[in-house]
This record gives sequence, C-alpha cells and structure tokens, in this order.
Amino acid sequence: MTDLMQSTKQSGFLSGTTLKLIACISMFIDHFGLVVFPKIMIFRIIGRLAFPIFAYFIAEGCKYTRNRLRHFLLIFSVGVIYFFFYLIAYKQVYPSVFLTFSISLLNVYLIDEMKKFVFAPKHNIDADGTHRVKFWRLALAICSVSVALVLSYIPFRYAKFDYGYIGMLAPVLLALFDFSKIKVPKKLEFLDTGAVRILLLAIICIALSIRNQNLKFEIFGFVCTVQIFNVLALPLLVFYNGKVGVKKLKYFFYAFYPVHLGVIMGIKMIIDWCTAK
Repeated sequence: MTDLMQSTKQSGFLSGTTLKLIACISMFIDHFGLVVFPKIMIFRIIGRLAFPIFAYFIAEGCKYTRNRLRHFLLIFSVGVIYFFFYLIAYKQVYPSVFLTFSISLLNVYLIDEMKKFVFAPKHNIDADGTHRVKFWRLALAICSVSVALVLSYIPFRYAKFDYGYIGMLAPVLLALFDFSKIKVPKKLEFLDTGAVRILLLAIICIALSIRNQNLKFEIFGFVCTVQIFNVLALPLLVFYNGKVGVKKLKYFFYAFYPVHLGVIMGIKMIIDWCTAK
C-alpha cells in the first residue's frame, strides 16, 4: 500500500457504510421524484449521487470478498428479483443496475486472475533477484481481458441495461489498478491510489453524460443532460476513509433496492387513491 493511499485513508472521515447510506437516500429521492413528481428535475439531480458511489463499492467489495461465487450470486439475485418485480408491475423488461454490475464482477474477477498471472513473483524474478514482468504474459493477459470485454458488450447490444455498457465498465476500471493482493514493480504503485480511482470514475461520469442524452434541461443558458451531475458524488468519495463501517448493514443495502421501489409504489397508490376521491 502506498504512502499516498495511507494518508488518504487517515484524512478521510466517511466510512463505506456512511457513503452507501448517502447513496440509498439519493436513490430513494431519485425514484420517488421519477414516480410521484416526474417533471421536477431536482429529484433526478440529487439521485445522480447514487451510481458513482455504488459503482465504487462494487469494486471495493471485489477487493475484500472471500467468496467470489457467493458475491456474484448475491448481486445477480438482487438483479433478477428486481427484473421480475419490474416485469410484473410495469409489464416491461428492464435489466436493473444490479444485472449491469453482475457482468462487471465477472470482468473484475478475470482481471484479478490476469494480474496474478502477469505479476506472480515466482515467474518474474531474474537470476539477480530483479522483479521483471514477462512480455508474453502481459500480452496474453491483455488479449484475454480484451476478448472478455468485447463479449460483455453483447448483452448490452440487445437489451437496455441500466447505465449500459459504460456503467458496467465503472467497477472494472476502479478495480483495474488494485494491487493490494499482489506485488508489482514500484513504478506502477502510484496507480493504486484514491486519486487515480477518482479520476477514472470522473471519466466514466463524463462518458455517461455524453452517451445518455435523455433528460436534457437548460441552466444558465447551457443545455445539460442530468447525467453530468454524477460528478457531484466524487467529492464525497474523496473523503472515504477506507473503512467498512457497520458490517451488520451489509445485506440491508442489497435488500434496499427492491424494497424501496415497493415502498414508493405504495406511496404512489395512496396518492392516486386520495386524489381520485
């Protein structure tokens, strides 16, 4: 772990639990506005805090999970539950962001294995004790990851997944330079820092705003897409202290996604019933 990353963790004051609670509140406001007040844009703007934070912690979860299969099945199962909830409620097919993130996980796991393959010390120590990366190993790893990312595009080509292919790439890029479980040459250590991760996430946020041209509005004479407000989450992530927070809330965050939508639909039904009288 680099000195820069250590200093970032010591200076931060927001735990993982705090940031995810902020994301949950943001998401509730976003979806409440979408269902109850669809023409009021401030609800959608506040809601942009959620995706970057959740994407960040999907990548963090890959770093700390001890059971990859269980981790994948948990994310995938939440996505499937919401898929059928949406199908029953709205009679529409809508793959949620959890299905998007489940594809992210498969790519992150592959990249983790490729990093071990490339940087494994037993394969890269020269006779004089110098740690050198073998070019053929690096080339094979790059080809394998490239093929996986191309194949990952196929479902996004034929179905409208939440946040799309660019959203899928967010946790992948955030986990790309995680060297916490392997030893890499010192000249690469600067890549495993909070600053680099925030920069990569900023690029994703900007790409999402360019790619998704829905929900345009004018502010101070400039036409913007609501997705540009994803960048508002970045200052919060700068203050992440690297600590998990309250571990007992782990499954609350997974359950929150489908449950909060049910609550909002209940509120909408009550409002419709009251206004109809």
